Amino acid sequence: MRFSPPYSAYAQVYDRIGQRAFGERMAGVMIEVLAERGFHPRSVLDLGCGTGSATLAFARIGLESVGVDCSAQMLERARLHTGAALLTARFIEANMTDLQLTQQFELATCIYDAINYLEDEGEVMRFFHSVYRQLTPGGFFLFDMNTRARLSSSWEQGLVLAGDSDDLYVTYRSWFDPASDASPLVMTAFIRDEHGCWQRYDEEHVERAWPIDQISGWLREVGFRVHEVFGYIDATGDVQRPGTEAHGRVVFVTSR
Repeated sequence: MRFSPPYSAYAQVYDRIGQRAFGERMAGVMIEVLAERGFHPRSVLDLGCGTGSATLAFARIGLESVGVDCSAQMLERARLHTGAALLTARFIEANMTDLQLTQQFELATCIYDAINYLEDEGEVMRFFHSVYRQLTPGGFFLFDMNTRARLSSSWEQGLVLAGDSDDLYVTYRSWFDPASDASPLVMTAFIRDEHGCWQRYDEEHVERAWPIDQISGWLREVGFRVHEVFGYIDATGDVQRPGTEAHGRVVFVTSR
């Protein structure tokens, strides 16, 4: 099977199957968590921004918002959403592990388990160093992460129907490899074109499980202060403190 690059063909169906909602909700949760600490940022760097749902949620409440993603196709959709919403946000095609931006930001975010896509310790550390350089002193860095509990259970479901309409059919097939703590997921999408013909696209996405304590240690090694890790319940949007390995998703609240 020949795979398209991750988030290339997926960009055509991402918003249509409801994926924008998570970023919008998580952006709101992060702002609330920061407000609890008396921190009200004026600028945000949204890493792995995809089609811009969180980036635009930040822009909507008045933050200077910049989104970064390595997928040109996802960024094209993000810019279309920005224009349609009459908002102002800037989008940059770049690798989040090697940021070379001249501007620093009061807040950096990385939403929807993008950190799980990093391949090894070296790549995670490059990412953390990259973010650290882009933050103002005292600035916050918040990101969410799928835990091993999530990847070894929710992603071990065989075939899942993700979208089904007159011109779209999308499935996910995933599994978990305990030897590598990695979960490959194959997205297969059938999309009907303007001529009525169906086109098939396949993408492989691989997420890796990182222990909470290990991530916290790497953050401190770079120079971040880890304030808390809380659990986030995807189905309800509830926040649970503290976050543990038993949670499917956890959110790190750190600062420079």
